[in-house]
Amino acid sequence: MSDAFKTEMVARSSEPGANVSILAREIGISPSQLFGWRAAAAKTDKKCQS
Repeated sequence: MSDAFKTEMVARSSEPGANVSILAREIGISPSQLFGWRAAAAKTDKKCQS
């Protein structure tokens, strides 16, 4: 999956009221994969802020 797609799904999963597990199933991946994308994005954001 493209980085743009991952970024969009991370953003969608971060919206108020979003359910990561449901979103992951809707896009055909496991919830743990989406949680991994979120963790990677958070790590990247922290590096950019330093």
